[in-house]
Amino acid sequence: MNNEEKIYDLLEKVYTELQETKNELNSFRKDTNKRFDTLEDKVDSVSNKLDDVEASNANRHIIINSKLEKINKNISTVEEVTAKNWTDIIELKKIK
Repeated sequence: MNNEEKIYDLLEKVYTELQETKNELNSFRKDTNKRFDTLEDKVDSVSNKLDDVEASNANRHIIINSKLEKINKNISTVEEVTAKNWTDIIELKKIK
């Protein structure tokens, strides 16, 4: 085998290895893109779920505030009635 044939064989091996490396890199790129796409889909899904939770929590907040306002009103009424009862009791004691 002469030098030209050796060089040709060497170049052929280098070319083959470069093609294999290129194929491996393409495969790696495709796999990486697929994983990023999957990850992006999951992030979008979580984001949508968080939006739903925020909306639900906002509704609950409104309902709870409404109930607390009713409770405060009822407590004020109870305080007024209690004060009136004490006044009535004092008046009744004066009558005796």
